[in-house]
Amino acid sequence: SKAFKNQLAVFSSQPAVGSPGSYRDQSSVSSWQSSVSSQQSSAGSLQPERINEQEIKSGTGTKTELFHYSSIRDISPVEWNSIFGDKGSFDYNGLRLLEETFKNGIKPENQWGFDYLLIRKNKKIVAATFLTTTIMKDDMLASAEISEQVEEIRNLSGPYYKTSRVLMTGSMLTEGEHLFIDKSDPDWPGVTAIMLEKINELQELNKAEIVILRDIDFNDEQTGEMMLENGYFKTKMPDKFIATGISPFTETDFMKTLSANSKKNFKKEILRHENNYSMEIIKNADNNFIEKCISLYKNVKTRNLEINTFTLPDEFFKNVAKDPSWEILVTLSKENMNEEGNEKIMSVIFSHIGTDTYNPMVIGMDYETQCQGSPYRQSLYNVMKRASQLGKTKVNLGFSAGTEKKKVGAKAVEYAAYVYASDNFIFESLGNYTVTKKHIP
Repeated sequence: SKAFKNQLAVFSSQPAVGSPGSYRDQSSVSSWQSSVSSQQSSAGSLQPERINEQEIKSGTGTKTELFHYSSIRDISPVEWNSIFGDKGSFDYNGLRLLEETFKNGIKPENQWGFDYLLIRKNKKIVAATFLTTTIMKDDMLASAEISEQVEEIRNLSGPYYKTSRVLMTGSMLTEGEHLFIDKSDPDWPGVTAIMLEKINELQELNKAEIVILRDIDFNDEQTGEMMLENGYFKTKMPDKFIATGISPFTETDFMKTLSANSKKNFKKEILRHENNYSMEIIKNADNNFIEKCISLYKNVKTRNLEINTFTLPDEFFKNVAKDPSWEILVTLSKENMNEEGNEKIMSVIFSHIGTDTYNPMVIGMDYETQCQGSPYRQSLYNVMKRASQLGKTKVNLGFSAGTEKKKVGAKAVEYAAYVYASDNFIFESLGNYTVTKKHIP
């Protein structure tokens, strides 16, 4: 993950303070709010944009159309899920929840613009993606040490110091292969070119200073070459961790899926402490429970600057609590009791349930209560058990904490991001901050 963050500071040969493309005062933020509101009210469901057939290299006799929508509700759930249903938490229901939460948020960072692009050839979808436009912290992908210094300045200057408008495939809350290109189509390079051209138009329309096409197979050289030819630079993302083949689930079967080293760690660090913990699944949580979850989430958010984003709004957690395609997985300590005499909550994980996948998305932790073993490791194991209970065969465990996730059988998958910045000064300015190496005893 260090490589991903450091490459974005590659332009910092002449460190400079300030970023011309960044928000410097509240009036700039207000302008952004007005821009998003105007686009949302006027966009609606757009008519299909017909693409000249000559733009497809060998598309003679084919009818090629690009469809642009501003809401997932204007797309067939069956059609969308046939492409993205098991890619992550961005199936039809997952995106419907994101729109409900972030289209009309109160704070600027919670007001997202949504764009959905579908390209059809003779009615068959040959390319698809969704993008969001929002405010991103310029140091989101910088090292945690740099983000710590920038956050100190934000505490004095305001939360929008060094932030920029970004247009990205996917969103701040999704991960996975957001860009679908049907490479069985011999004209897929032409289709990809049409998609990139439309994304360029959206950058101008949405006044985005940065474009990020993310979660693309790192070893896909053909797609990579096209991105580079179109002015993007490639950077390695943090490894994503995925566990597969977990259902049906028994302790013996699960251990067979582990490497010799992971099996040893699993027995020593997880299995021997399993009886000290219990697991509960919460649906339709009440407001008091949600408030507790939010508090635990903020414990993690405050500590974690590895990927520095804005804090999620309370509305997200409240919407998840009542959505049937989500659930809250709770890990409790049997040896610690709360004020009511019940087992104490050690972690909460907000998880999206896909057709064949289980997607733990947001975690909250109690870091203060002392327990035998690691509550985080037990939480990961509970995720695996819960996925098996639901009959899922794949768990998307996200980025970071790879050492711990490998202990429950997850494998690392390499992804790339392709980045275009209208002004490299946005990244150059981060070079003014000094990374201090910490002494590790």
